[in-house]
Amino acid sequence: MTRGIFARIVFVIALAPLMVGCGLLNFIGPGDSDIEYRVTGTALRVSLKYETESGTSEVASATLPWTLTRQAEDDDLLYVSAQIIEGDGTVTAAIYKDGKLLNSSTSTGTGATATVSGNLN
Repeated sequence: MTRGIFARIVFVIALAPLMVGCGLLNFIGPGDSDIEYRVTGTALRVSLKYETESGTSEVASATLPWTLTRQAEDDDLLYVSAQIIEGDGTVTAAIYKDGKLLNSSTSTGTGATATVSGNLN
């Protein structure tokens, strides 16, 4: 039984370069990355605007923390903005790529807006 499993693993490893060359392992797509928008802070409620794969979306009222995960390709616009609509506190908008911080912005006070944007390169 162990020999059979070992033989299958060796077979898959041997074929992997061929599968990559033919695009069979590119089910996520070349250049695709996991992007996460995170909005945190002490404000009670915020309104949100953010860029998705299909365009700009909005949330009229959200509590914190708020997160959204999406896929992005090279040169895709990354954008998230949060405006405090209730409470006097802080709001931080941040963009993460594959779990690593790309950019962030923090703002404080009633009506304050934290906006962060960029392109995936």
